[in-house]
Amino acid sequence: MRDLKPEEQQALQELYHCTLDATAKTRCQILLLSARPMSVPQIAQVTFYSEDTVA
Repeated sequence: MRDLKPEEQQALQELYHCTLDATAKTRCQILLLSARPMSVPQIAQVTFYSEDTVA
């Protein structure tokens, strides 16, 4: 994944903390973790999604 711009990271963090939609929250989390960077297997383990879903 490409690096997130600071404003993109902030928007994802705000959405993560404000949304009640579990799917949106997980997608934000996956994007934020991949920008750290964390590997697909690591993110899959943290989020309880398959590696295919995370990738």
